[in-house]
Amino acid sequence: MKKRENMNKILDGLFIGNIRDSRNFEQLKANSITHMVSIHDDTALGSRIEGIKYLLIGITDSPHQNIIKFIPKCNDFIHSARLAGGNVLIHCLAGMSRSVSIVAGYLISVTSITINEALDAIRSVRSISAPNPGFYRQLLDFEIYRLNDERSRLSTSLALLQSSSSSTPTTTASTSTSISTPMMTILEANLLDLRQKDEKEVNYKFIRLLMISIVHRIIIIDSRL
Repeated sequence: MKKRENMNKILDGLFIGNIRDSRNFEQLKANSITHMVSIHDDTALGSRIEGIKYLLIGITDSPHQNIIKFIPKCNDFIHSARLAGGNVLIHCLAGMSRSVSIVAGYLISVTSITINEALDAIRSVRSISAPNPGFYRQLLDFEIYRLNDERSRLSTSLALLQSSSSSTPTTTASTSTSISTPMMTILEANLLDLRQKDEKEVNYKFIRLLMISIVHRIIIIDSRL
C-alpha cells in the first residue's frame, strides 16, 4: 500500500492533499489555506471550516467518470484565488488520483508544458500521485482537443474577478460582472506573470526529476561494470 502523505506544495498558492489534510487545522493554518477544492463522491462529507472558500466537486475515483468537464470550473476557482494572493488546497480522499488530475489540468492550462511533464512534476513533489487510467486518457484527450480553447478562455475569464469577500462558503466559478478594457489588460498581465512563473517552477521540478533519473541510471550501469 502506498504511503499517505501530508499536503504538498506544487506551486506558490497551490497544494495537493487528502481528506485528512482538509480537516487538519494546523496544516491549513501553517500553509495559509484560503480556498479549497474538495473532490469526492460525497460532497456533504465533513464540515466546512469558517474562513475558507470551497468548491465542491462530486465525483468517484472511477475510470468511467468524466473528470475533465470539471477542469474549467476548477481552473477559474484556483486561478482567481491565486491572482488574489490566496492559497488553494485541492484534495480528494487520498490525494492520489482525482486531485492530481485536476491539478495537472490546471498546470497545462497556465503553462506550456505537456500533461506528462505536469504529472512528472507533480510526482517529483508528491510521490503517491497516480491518476487512474481513465482519468489519464481523458487528460491526454483534453491536451489534444481542448487545451488551446481552455487557455484562451482562462486568459479572459470573468471568473478571475470573483469577489474574495463572498459570504457564501460554497463558491461557484461563474459571474456576470462586466469589466473594462484596462482591467482586462491587468488580468491578462497577471495571468502571463503567473504562467511564466509557474512554467519556470514546474520545469525546474521536471529537470530535477530528469537529473535524478539520469544519476540513478548511471549508478545502475556503474554497478554492472
